[in-house]
Amino acid sequence: MGSVCCDDLLAKIECHFGTTEWISSGGYILPDGRLLDLKRSKAEQKQFHRAIAELLPEAMLSVADEVSIIHVMAATGIIRYEAKGRLHLVKMPTPAQRQRIFSIMKYSVNPFQVMISHPCGVSLAQETFHSPSAHELLSFYEAALDEYRADLWLDEFGIRETDTHWQFVFRPTCQVVGQYHKISTHYYLDANYLAFTATFDELLVQNLAQYPIFSSGSFIDS
Repeated sequence: MGSVCCDDLLAKIECHFGTTEWISSGGYILPDGRLLDLKRSKAEQKQFHRAIAELLPEAMLSVADEVSIIHVMAATGIIRYEAKGRLHLVKMPTPAQRQRIFSIMKYSVNPFQVMISHPCGVSLAQETFHSPSAHELLSFYEAALDEYRADLWLDEFGIRETDTHWQFVFRPTCQVVGQYHKISTHYYLDANYLAFTATFDELLVQNLAQYPIFSSGSFIDS
């Protein structure tokens, strides 16, 4: 999805929901640090975070609302939060977002559970903070978003056998994202899941007593 399209989507979201200065009413942090108004402090008007999925183009929708939300966070850079103590992001926060996050956590009486996801929906890291320093938060973001050090959650993937293949399945959406052919030993991964090649390998090792080492005959779906 191009940047212009993402900018249009962000403008559409902001126009639909509006913004607020009340932390308790917001639900997402925009790239410029402002808060998207979900009216979460008003019981009769409160909107859930998944309401944002209603504005997404069909190409960004998933069978799971949670993954649809992650897709829009990846495309626009917005960050989901709950004032009572939850934060969910996909991309490195902008300086304005980091400042806003720090101010929200600094004056909160509740600990904050911070979760980071890969743009395809896979959970990368989760940690609980109570009045953290700005440096502590930045270090956590950087470590989790480094694909070589990411704490991948193996239980979000599964492997299943067919007559001809071992299939790599992303469990939250029940989507087949990779396959290993039993006879040819070729395998492919959906381009969005290339960061999880080692996870597929590990699951194959766990399910096969022996299987050939992947060679140049392997191929990647682009």
